[in-house]
Formats: sequence, structure tokens, C-alpha cells
Amino acid sequence: MKYKCPAHRILVKIKSFDEQFKVSDDLKKLGFKIAHETGQEDFVRSGTDQGTVIQIGPLAWKVSSWGYGTDDWQPWCKVGDEIIFAKYAGKIVIDPDDGTVYMAINDEDVILVIEKE
Repeated sequence: MKYKCPAHRILVKIKSFDEQFKVSDDLKKLGFKIAHETGQEDFVRSGTDQGTVIQIGPLAWKVSSWGYGTDDWQPWCKVGDEIIFAKYAGKIVIDPDDGTVYMAINDEDVILVIEKE
């Protein structure tokens, strides 16, 4: 990867259309699938609000009013976490080499960390 997150930015690999909108196995057995019009991928991508953290900038969440510097301070998420972030936050980045879609967001745009059971 040739990207580096500066300051308080976070690089998130967003989920593809198929990863975001899964059909349950029971419905698949019945022949159901998610369909969308050709050319709608950009529309779906622009509304994406879930992905996996790939990089975190060195200043993310290091704000004293957010508790930075106290004994119990911890970053809100770490590399590898699946997160939900503010819809329409950040900037879409498409890797020209392999077409992977990323989103560069601000640290404050992380809304939830999805914990795996």
C-alpha cells in the first residue's frame, strides 16, 4: 500500500456492495439475491459507512478534552477493527493498482467499533 495517514486521519477499507448487503443463507436457498442497476456502484459507495481500519494517523484521538494524557485514556479503535463511521464523512480513495476502495476519515467520525463474538 502506498498511502500514509497524516495527523488525525484514519484509513478505512470499505466493504464492497456484496459484503455490505448480504443475503441470508436461507434466502439464498430460495434463490434470493441483492440486485442493483449497473453503474450504481458509485452511489452505493458514497453512502458507505462501514469498513475495516487499515491505518491510523499518529495524532488520532490525542486531544486533551477527549481524555488524552490521563491514565485511563485509550484510542477508540485499532488497526484491524471493523467500524461504523459517520455517513458521508471523509474522502473516497480508489487504489489504481487493484481497485480497492478506501475512505480517509477523521478520528472523530468513528461512531462504533463492531466487536466480534
